[in-house]
Amino acid sequence: MNPIARWKVVLPLVGIFFAGSLTGAFLTVAIAKHEVRRQSDPTQWVQLTMNRWKARLRLTPAQEEKLKPIVEATVNDLRALREIDLRSTDEILGRAQARIDPELGPVQRARLQKMRDARKRRLQEWLNIPAASR
Repeated sequence: MNPIARWKVVLPLVGIFFAGSLTGAFLTVAIAKHEVRRQSDPTQWVQLTMNRWKARLRLTPAQEEKLKPIVEATVNDLRALREIDLRSTDEILGRAQARIDPELGPVQRARLQKMRDARKRRLQEWLNIPAASR
């Protein structure tokens, strides 16, 4: 086999390898993001916790019945704490914005506001918080 014929075989194989590697990397990232979102969804915390405890602790049905209300109350407390924290963060960022805005021109101010709105929207999506509760 001459050198040109070898390269005609090797290059497509290398290309296929890299294409497969990139596809695998993108799929891994997408699956990881989905799993993080799923586990950060407060509506799923009770079920995820109870399922994990059932499997790992081998809970009896009586134990499940007693523990579920405790887990639900804890999740509600954590959800309330998260909302308080986000409100405090918004207040701090609002004070900073009030100090920053006078230093910017009108176009810069509008761009910065768009950036803030996009960050807030991403945060709400990531934490699964409806816009009305903030």
